[in-house]
Amino acid sequence: MTRKLSSDGPKFEDLFPSSQTLRNVRALFDALDEAGGTARRWWLERKLTFAGNTAALDRWLVGPAGLVKKGYLKEVTTDDGSKGYEKTEVGKIFHKALKDHDHVKIYNDIMRHYSKDRLTR
Repeated sequence: MTRKLSSDGPKFEDLFPSSQTLRNVRALFDALDEAGGTARRWWLERKLTFAGNTAALDRWLVGPAGLVKKGYLKEVTTDDGSKGYEKTEVGKIFHKALKDHDHVKIYNDIMRHYSKDRLTR
C-alpha cells in the first residue's frame, strides 16, 4: 500500500504510521526543544496529552523502561530547585534520527520485513 505524502514533504505519520510509541517519543523530544532544552516535569505533564496522567508520565520518564533509565533523558535540577529533564547525547541522536525521514523510512521497511507475520509464513 502506497501512502500519498504531502507537498511539503513527507510527514512522520505518513512514514511511520504503525508506531504510536515512536510518535510519542518524538513529541516528548519536540516538547523539550520547545521548552528550550530543559523542561520541568509539570510542564511536560500539561504539554504531552498522550501521557494521560502523572503515573503514565512517570512510566514514560523514570519507569523501568523509561527514557531516563534507557539513557535518552537525564534528570536535572533547574535554577529554582525543581526537577526537570533534558535529552542526553544519545537522546539528541535518536531525536535527529526520528526527524530524518530517510532514516525513519528505512527503519519502517526493516520492521515491516522482519515482522512476525512475515517470518511465520
